[in-house]
Amino acid sequence: ALGLPAGPFTVEYLNAGENHLAVLPLHGKSMVFANVISGSGARYAAGRYIWWDAGDRGVTLYVEGVDGHPKADCHLVKKP
Repeated sequence: ALGLPAGPFTVEYLNAGENHLAVLPLHGKSMVFANVISGSGARYAAGRYIWWDAGDRGVTLYVEGVDGHPKADCHLVKKP
């Protein structure tokens, strides 16, 4: 419902100096998220979307500005 693929997908993290980005597949297109201040974990924002990587606690995609803040909980699957 939030635009993420139904099955496993790849998130690309790009880090260069003070710049930290995450590229996610949303609605069939690549969307670039920029790192923003977070109390814990790594939080990235793009438009009304928030991608929050809290390490061992998991990863969540939120949509802000929508009643009830819809979210999708994800988990890390490492490639062999």
